[in-house]
Amino acid sequence: MTVDESPWWLSENDQQYSRRRPSMARQVLGLLSLAFCAGVAGLTALGGAAYGLFRIGGEGALLRAGIVVATVVLIGGAVALGLVYVSAVSCGSPYDQIPKPERLARQIQTRDRVLLRTEVEGPANASRTIVFAHGICSDMRAWHFQRASIPADCRAVFYDARGHGRSGNGKLDNDVPGLRVLADDLATVIDKCAPTRELVLVGHSMGGMTIFALAAIRPDIFSRVRGVLILDATPGPAKDAVWFGLPWIFRPVVWLIQKYAAALARLSGLLPAFTLRMLGMGPYLLAMRWLAVAGNDSIDLTARRLTARMVYESNPRRYASHIAGIFEHDERPHLRRLAPIPTTIIAGEKDRLVRPSSYDGWLHALPEARFVSAPDSGHMTMLVRADLVNRELELLVERGRPEPITTVPPEHAPTTPTLPLPVPSAVKWFFRQIVSTP
Repeated sequence: MTVDESPWWLSENDQQYSRRRPSMARQVLGLLSLAFCAGVAGLTALGGAAYGLFRIGGEGALLRAGIVVATVVLIGGAVALGLVYVSAVSCGSPYDQIPKPERLARQIQTRDRVLLRTEVEGPANASRTIVFAHGICSDMRAWHFQRASIPADCRAVFYDARGHGRSGNGKLDNDVPGLRVLADDLATVIDKCAPTRELVLVGHSMGGMTIFALAAIRPDIFSRVRGVLILDATPGPAKDAVWFGLPWIFRPVVWLIQKYAAALARLSGLLPAFTLRMLGMGPYLLAMRWLAVAGNDSIDLTARRLTARMVYESNPRRYASHIAGIFEHDERPHLRRLAPIPTTIIAGEKDRLVRPSSYDGWLHALPEARFVSAPDSGHMTMLVRADLVNRELELLVERGRPEPITTVPPEHAPTTPTLPLPVPSAVKWFFRQIVSTP
């Protein structure tokens, strides 16, 4: 890179990224230090309590206290296992009701040589292409119910983000702020699969954040964008919008999760695969019930099964850097590039990942955007409320179409009236003709 050449990810109004996120090694070291300090504090407190009991009641009191603590631990473990088992049984089986589709796929190579799996459907001569970007811990299967509802005259592009599904592994460059590496991946998919057509962009969660980042680094693409559909996502700051469904009193816990979630994912990914799957799908189903899909009807069960399956098949090590990028993500200065484009924002009323009230802070920057609150829906709106999402996508495609030009048949076309020459000018003209005649 020459002195005058700027990095590809830079854009104007990037002051929100003046303080960069720490490296993954530093985050892991911080988590280990915190765990060590917590362990030392716990052992110190336990030893102090044991010493106090021994001084007060002797060995008998210490033995009774030990029995009580062991009983509480055993009961707590049994309750946790019971919740896991009940969650697995109540959700039923099989969990992989929507298998990985075996469609004609294409491998797209990114800037840093990561291979992305893409699938394209629809007529080759379509004038418009819809590009779908999924969320974290999932893959293109998340758009299962949207595949069957693509408008007949549109082409659809699906892809697995790096580190997800059947795409290659590739961590986010720590020198690139937020999710702009994923935005560059999306730009590569568009350049390769839809280089000339009009575009409609659809993004869920991390995919929606990727679209916001795309507006920052590739504004040229948005000259072809005729519609944007954002599901359960925020332009930023993500650290203020992501809340895990916990009330304000647990704000320190939320802060700790945000600070060390990436490091925890990195460390857990170093464990053998079987250690994360010893209990089967139960823990994943229980977690998805809290974070993503909360209902119990047939649609909710299908959505929870598919979501849990996608998370179950993901290795946390593959997307640890994505988590760090999400909590740094903030592209609010570039919302103006979406302002003239027909945009629809859909938010689940019961979303426990992206706080529903967080939309109030940035929707004013998109005065023409259509905001839709999805009732009885958590974070996986496109699975739980597929009918709503499909309808809004169809309306968005129609909104982005140019207005039809009405033409009048020639025999009915009005003739342009010819204004008569003013009388004085006509007299002068006639007189000059007579005079100038030889």
